[in-house]
Order: sequence, then C-alpha cells, then structure tokens
Amino acid sequence: MMKRKLFACIIALVLLVSQSACSDVKNTVANNAAPNYIVKDITESLGLKAPVSMKMNSQNQLVIYDNSDGSNRYVTVDAAGKIINEIKCDFKGYGQAYALDKDNNLYILAQDCVMEENGYKIIENTRELLVFNSKGEKLKSVELGKVALKNDEEIYIRSISIDPNGNIYLVKYNETPELIDRDGKPLKNSISGVCGFMDFDENGNILLGATGAKGTKPYIACMDPKNGKELWKKELDVGIYISSICYNPADKALYAVTNKGVDKYDSKGDLSGTVLDLMKYNLLQDEASVSGMCVDSSGSLYIIINGMESVQIKKFEIGDATQADNNSSNTNASNANASNPNKSKEKKVITLAAHFSDRWLESAVSTFQNEHPNIEISVKDYKGAYYGGSDTPEEADKRQEEFVKTINTEMMAGKGPDIVYFCGLPYRKYIDKNMFANLSELMEKDSEFNTAELNMNILDAMKYKGGLYVMPVNYQFELMLANKSVLDKEIIKIDDRNWTWNDFMQIAEKVTKDTNNDGAIDQYATYSRGKTGIFYDLFEDSYGKFIDVSNKKADFTGSAFISLLEASKAFKDNKLLYEASDYGKVKDMASRGGIAFMDAGITGYDMVNYYKSNVFGTDVYMLRKPADNTAGNRKIIFDVVNMFAINNNTKYRDEAWQFLKLLLSKKQQASPSMQNGFPVNNEALKELAAFNVKYLYMNQKLIDAIDEFIPDVGDYKYEEEQINSIIGAEVSDFLAGKRSAEETAKIIQNKVAIILNEQG
Repeated sequence: MMKRKLFACIIALVLLVSQSACSDVKNTVANNAAPNYIVKDITESLGLKAPVSMKMNSQNQLVIYDNSDGSNRYVTVDAAGKIINEIKCDFKGYGQAYALDKDNNLYILAQDCVMEENGYKIIENTRELLVFNSKGEKLKSVELGKVALKNDEEIYIRSISIDPNGNIYLVKYNETPELIDRDGKPLKNSISGVCGFMDFDENGNILLGATGAKGTKPYIACMDPKNGKELWKKELDVGIYISSICYNPADKALYAVTNKGVDKYDSKGDLSGTVLDLMKYNLLQDEASVSGMCVDSSGSLYIIINGMESVQIKKFEIGDATQADNNSSNTNASNANASNPNKSKEKKVITLAAHFSDRWLESAVSTFQNEHPNIEISVKDYKGAYYGGSDTPEEADKRQEEFVKTINTEMMAGKGPDIVYFCGLPYRKYIDKNMFANLSELMEKDSEFNTAELNMNILDAMKYKGGLYVMPVNYQFELMLANKSVLDKEIIKIDDRNWTWNDFMQIAEKVTKDTNNDGAIDQYATYSRGKTGIFYDLFEDSYGKFIDVSNKKADFTGSAFISLLEASKAFKDNKLLYEASDYGKVKDMASRGGIAFMDAGITGYDMVNYYKSNVFGTDVYMLRKPADNTAGNRKIIFDVVNMFAINNNTKYRDEAWQFLKLLLSKKQQASPSMQNGFPVNNEALKELAAFNVKYLYMNQKLIDAIDEFIPDVGDYKYEEEQINSIIGAEVSDFLAGKRSAEETAKIIQNKVAIILNEQG
C-alpha cells in the first residue's frame, strides 16, 4: 500500500474499449458543442487493482498498465470491454512510462527510483528498456544505466513516445526530453525547449505540451521532427495547467487534459472547444486528480482518476441526451435537464465573482450544482493570484487590482455579482453603504444552521456594526518563532502569555551580540522587515487605537503613536535587527543561528515544520507575539485568507446562502485543496490534522502544540491598503532620519484624515 501511495504522489506531480466507425466522429465531437456523456467506471469490471497509465493501440484497443504491490502487468482491452491479452513483467521498480509502436510492440521503460529520506524527490534512477510483441513475447532488454540527481534537474521519466522511425523520446516533467534509439544509444534531439507531454500525429509531427514551470508559459505545440521548426504553438491562459495530451487520428485532433477539463484542438492548433468540463461532471473532488487520458475512434474519453486511496478508469461514452440523463449516476445533476430542453429555461443562474478561482471553490460549485439541478453558479475568475511559471507577482497584482476596481464600480452602481469571493477588499465600505447582506440574520432564520460546528471566535471577530456581513472560510494566525538553541544558550525563559514589547526589547538587547569576538555582530534578535523595520509588528497590535474606521476618525498625534515610532527606531538604531536586501539572506542568517526570533504567519499545520527545516534548521519555540505593553491574556491576531459576501441586491439571497452553507460544511472545509489556512469548521479542523499526520507524516505532538493556540485566536485587524501605504511611506522616511517622530505623526494624521473623510 505504501508503494502505491508513493507512486501516486509521483504521478500527482504531473498535475494537478473502442467504438466503431471513424465517420461517426464528425457527428459527435468535431463540432464545438460539448458531447453528452454516459459515465462508466470500468476499473472493477476489468479486474484492475491500481491502473496507472494507458495507451490506445493502432487497433483502437486500450493497453493499460496496472500496478499493485510491486506486480507489473499490461492488459489489452477489446471493443467489448474484455481483456484479450495480458503481459506480466517482473522488473524492479515502476513501468508507468511505456509506448506502442506502429506494429503494437510494447516498449516499457522500467525505472527503479531511490527517494530522498522523508521526501518525494528522486535522487537516483536506474533505467531498463524492455520490448514485447503483441503476444507478450519479450523481444529485447536493454540496460540504460543509473542516473543520479545533479543540481535540481528532473531525472524521472514521466512518459515515453516512439517516432515513426522507432526512436524513443524520454519525456520528463518540463525538461528537455532525451532521445535514444532502440538499443538505448543517445541520438541528437531536435527538441531544444522544455516540455512535459508528447505525442505524434499521423504525419510524424511531434505534438508537445508544458505546464508552465521554469519560466515557460503553459503551451501546446506542433513541431517538425526533422528540423525542430514549430508548425504552430498555442500559449494557454495563466492559471491553466496541462496534465496530459493525446492525439486522436480518427478526427485529427489533439486532446489536452487541463485543471479545468478536456480541450480539443484541430490540426492547426485552434481550440475547437472544451469537450469535457470537470466541474460539470463532478470530477473536482479532493481525492480526484486526472493523471491520464485516451480517446477512441468514436470520440469517447477514457480518464484515469487518481485518488488518495484508489485509482479508477472512467469511460465517458458519447450518447444522446436521454441516455446521459438515465445512465450517468455521478452526473445526474448536470444532465438532469438534458431530456427536457424546456427545463433549462427554468434554471436559476447565480453569478459569483472570484478574485481567483481555485480547486476548492470549483469543487464546491460542482458539488452544489450536482445537489441543486435547477441552479447554475456562473464563476467569473479574475485570476488575482500568482501562478508561478512565466507569471509575475506584478501581473498578479494588476489582476487583483482589476478585480477590486470592477467590483467597486458594479456594486456602487447597485449591480454586481450575487456572491463575491475575495481577499484584500475594503469590505467595510460596502457594509457602510448597505451593499452586503447581513449573514447574521440568515443564520438566525435558518433552523438547520448549527453555529456550534464553527469556530465562532473567528466569525464574531469579523462582525461589524452588530452583524456578520462577510463569511470567513479559512484563516491564518500570527506567532513568533524562536531558535530554541539560542534561547537555551542565553538562558532565556519567556512567559508568552504576559510579555510585552518592552520585555522583547530587553531580550533583544541580550541576544544581539558578537559571539566570536571579531568585532562584528553575528547574532541578532530579529530582522528588519524592509524599510519599515519592525514597525508593523508593534503597530498591528494597536491599530484600533489610532484608526476608528467605523466613525471615520484617526488619532496619530498623541504620545502613544509617537512612542511607538521611537521604539521602532530604537530597534534599528541599536542594531538589534539584521538588515538584508532579500528574504533569502534572512533565511541564510537564521539557518546559521544568527537570528533568534522570526515572526511567522501560521498558514497551516506544516508551516512550523517549514521553519524548523528550511529557516532555522533546528528546533523552535512557538510563542505568542508580545503585547502592546499591556501584560495579560489576549486574543491572538489572525488574518482571513478567503471570505465570501452576498450582494444585498441579489434576487437569489436564499440560494446564495445555501451555497455559503455548503462552503462551511465539514466535507468542504476538510478539503486538502483548501490551501493556506485553517478551516472555520471545528470537525474539519480535526480531519485536516489527521490528514497531515497520515499523508504528510507530521508529528502528532507538533499538531497538538499548534492546536493549543487555536482557542486563543480571535483578534482580527481590519486594515485598508490605501491607509497602510500612506503610513508605510512616512514611517520609512522617519526611520531613514528624514524627519522627527512628531512631524511624521502630523503628516500621517493629515493624510489618513483626508482618506477617511473621502470615504464618509
């Protein structure tokens, strides 16, 4: 079982039966409309225990690699859905990378991998090429040797492809593929760029795909193998990732599995349409990731659904609308209106604007629509997230700004989406203008809604003007982590329920020193957070003292704020802060024991492990952050990762509330796809903890230690970016010595007052 889970993890890094008559394709999938599918799980009927990958041979038959408990077998399935041939292999390792030549000979690249300890990175790979004919007779065995990890390149072969000349491409994950002949000898490769997926069309042209890692945009392309010239190339939108491609000679089309569905491209690379929507067919559950696909001559799809505990092959057979409605057990909602076209006119369409649409949201939408056949949720994705690859944080910020600007314009005009999914939105402005529905009233009226299931500390902290107008679905909280060896060496004991920033200053002066007597400080208390030093750490605990957003008032000229400025400058002037141009240098200094304390946003159970392993390189103390010079128990500061609001003008208030209830359910909240935060559902939190122990191998004691903080989490600091930008700019100038604390306070007071008056 462990081997199968490990292999599933490897496969997951790539992500996230025949029918007759080629002429039928033109009437089923050649048009732009998505077909209606009858969905069948063929795994059990074929006796498959752990199907890993599949190919379609020249006779339109599936060849499936089934791996279970170290047993490797390749089964061929005929048009009737029966196994007609089976090849069992006793090689060591895995044979997921295989291909079929024009004569249906089976080429297997057996790989025996060595993993790094307590990780998923492959550090050594022994390869062997095996060739069998269609009868299962071994034709050849070629030892390809052992490959060791160098730097950070990929050494595991994800798939292999055979060109018309019988040469073999070894395809990695977004690396340049290798090319060898049948005897394993390296050949000159016309492909110079990176790709993760490969196939050939009937003319021998190479079809390529890449997910978008290593600075390359996600793309599909067609290339002439003789000279490496691109015949066409299509770059995909940001946030779209490919997990598989295959070419179907029956309709001369390329099919690509993405994180959204299956897209079909014609011979020129033009998008014909999405033939399978993963959301529509409820294939976005957490345990499900699509890791492989084939298309037969009739246009029916075969998709491998890779789960946490099992792997399935589902057949999406093209049928008429009535068949799809009657036979698809897991897509009954999406096809419920198919047999009666008039019903589609009765469907309610709820609009949802999302700062970015993630797997968790799409899974919820899919589930909701499956449970409510007469309701469709139309998601407008503004892609306001940084997706890596060729994306940049600057472009992500622009998309997020466009989201905020659009929502502002629409809501101010009394329009806008029915539901808003957001972060970083100055939502209290909308509440002040009565634009968001009061969720507290909806909760009170709903007899089925049980607040005991939720962490009400979080919800209560989000209330404004006596009601809850925005629904947090996940949150993260702030702690201070300390290098255990440094504190133990300095004999420092901290009562983190009662310490203040004055206490921290005294400790900082004690730990900051030149430990090797070379005249230079090499052990600092903490580090500078850019041009504002440690200011925001001190300021966030007192935000409400200086800014009253509800009453549009600010008070920065009093002694409290001036003292805060002077304390921030004292940290800098006394050289208690390690100053570096980038966070990488801060991490390096911390790993050498040069930084005693680091503030940490605890975005999940694994975050403390990250700091222990990748930042400090040693054990840590988890501490509540110091208070604003007032000792005693207090709530721990938290931030909401994502939240939802219902437009007060929507005509679908009750339906929108039903969707928010689903988002708060245990099943949805316990989803592993809910990233960067803790769920507000209490039972889901327990399940998430168990998931971390079972699948991420976290120590239960560490889980318990983090859980001890959660009852005290409940201090939400509402902030507005425009005001923060003003404060940050002026504090930077103050710390640079350009003006006094009093002058700085007056400038901030005047500028913030103007902003607050404009909001009035």
